[in-house]
Amino acid sequence: MTPIGTETAERAIHCARAAEGRPRRAGRAALGPSHQAFSWGRTSIIGLALAAALRAGSAAAETTLTLTEVFASIDHYNPRLEAARAAEREAEGHYLNARGAFDPNLLGGATWQGGTYPSRQVDIGVYQPTPFWGLDLHAGYRISDGDFPVYKGKNFTGSLGELSAAASIPIYRGGPIDRARADRMQTEIGVVAARARLRAERLALRAAAASAYAEWVRLSWNLAIDAKLLQLAEERQEWIEAKAEMGALAPIVAVDNRSLLVLRQLRLVEATRQRDQAAVRLALYLRAEDGVMSPPAQQRVPESLKLPPEEVPEARDDRDAPARPEVDVLGAQADIASTELRLRQNHVAPDARLHGFVARDFGETKDGLDERDIGLGVTLRWPVPLRRERGARDAAEGRKAAIDAELQWTTDQISTEVEGADISVAAARQAIALADEQRVLAERLAAAERETFEEGFSTLVIVNLRELTAAEAAKSARNAEVAVFLAALEARRARGTL
Repeated sequence: MTPIGTETAERAIHCARAAEGRPRRAGRAALGPSHQAFSWGRTSIIGLALAAALRAGSAAAETTLTLTEVFASIDHYNPRLEAARAAEREAEGHYLNARGAFDPNLLGGATWQGGTYPSRQVDIGVYQPTPFWGLDLHAGYRISDGDFPVYKGKNFTGSLGELSAAASIPIYRGGPIDRARADRMQTEIGVVAARARLRAERLALRAAAASAYAEWVRLSWNLAIDAKLLQLAEERQEWIEAKAEMGALAPIVAVDNRSLLVLRQLRLVEATRQRDQAAVRLALYLRAEDGVMSPPAQQRVPESLKLPPEEVPEARDDRDAPARPEVDVLGAQADIASTELRLRQNHVAPDARLHGFVARDFGETKDGLDERDIGLGVTLRWPVPLRRERGARDAAEGRKAAIDAELQWTTDQISTEVEGADISVAAARQAIALADEQRVLAERLAAAERETFEEGFSTLVIVNLRELTAAEAAKSARNAEVAVFLAALEARRARGTL
């Protein structure tokens, strides 16, 4: 006979010896041998419970499913985690794309023209945008020969060609920041945000997997308790039928116990359904090497719940800030909004730029063509009301304020979650001792009531009530163990160390 639920050998022996220590009545000697072996208070139960528990412990050492294994399965493959990893690669691609705004551009072209003004031209150069105050640089070489109309006199070069250099720089708008630099900074921060979202998704998956794992274990333990209840009724049925045949009990007692047995069978069917559904839900997080969902076998139910190793959060600039990735995501969004606000504030101004160039011809030059050219200029674009620019600035200010408020709320919410989780851990630890004491007392009462029934001084109704109470107490004790486990995991989740 095995102890209620999946109790250890030590607990089974303790309960059996506690029951055995009660005074025996003379009427016990008249009980049948099968029912004597069934009683929780018999010495024979100690050996049976010990052997069963040791066998279960040996099998569990090889096949027990741990939460660490579930977490490893999530890290190996989970569709939601894969989506977050793909989003990280997307963010890295956007960052690379934004950096391309400052790639050097090679320029080139060649033309041939016949007719009144036959001519040929070749033009090559390089254009380099820079992140330094919006400065753009250009250098080139061109060579031409033939005739050009007077209004295209700039197309003439020396016989060996012309080298030129040019630069353009904004006066204010586009100087401290421009669209290209803002995109580069924002997409770089976007990579940080994507990595934080990946950590947040991993944390959320682990929390959900831990809950599903604990529920599967709890329902499996409850199933074992209900199976024990059924076993009690089945073994008692044999004893009652034997007594009824001898005329020691009325036949209606066997009918009454048979009714209880059927009810416990129905109870076991429902417990099995709940356990199997919990295993299917756990399979969302427990997968085979090829990513296929793999519901755990019932043989893998652990004897006790063990916390996985605690994660060590990454080093943070603000050591007082919580290690939750949600804070990092909002912090990155706040930085992106700040960059956009800087850009929009800078753009509430006229677009004015300074331009300059220098050129020199080599070889023989056409009459009247200077070997050196130099020039300076300024361009101005000013939408006078600046409504587009002022509207974009106001929108950026609103976006930044909204993110700052959300960040403050999230930080406060996390603080309350941490404090609430600590309170839950303390309460759950207190409850587990009381629940275990209640279990021991209920089992002793049930054993005593069975003994009284066997001696003819109790009824089957009272025995059933005592056994149901003992089963519920056993479930409460196991539930308290699960509650401590979940409270500890919630405390880690709240701190971002799950």
